[in-house]
Amino acid sequence: MRKIEARMLAAIDLKKNWSSANMRVEVDKTSICVLLHNNLICQIKYDWPVSETKTKNLVCLKDAGWQTVTTKSRLNQLASFFGVPGIYQECHCTLSNTLNNDLE
Repeated sequence: MRKIEARMLAAIDLKKNWSSANMRVEVDKTSICVLLHNNLICQIKYDWPVSETKTKNLVCLKDAGWQTVTTKSRLNQLASFFGVPGIYQECHCTLSNTLNNDLE
């Protein structure tokens, strides 16, 4: 893991605003946003309703149209941190580690 990725994850874990070089973590009362080169690549929404009595944190990962090695590295670190499937590239297509889930 790169140092910048470790610091990004620490900021998310502590729910603190943070920025370094091309990365930024923005925290507010309802969500955490992770930006790479000012493009939103991850949003964590707190207390997303999943039933009338239950809530979960909703994690949304996206490449923001930049299917680069750096973007994939950041997304995979975030995926690992939140325990969701990561991404990989095969035949010039970016894919999720789950069946039939292509990332656009």
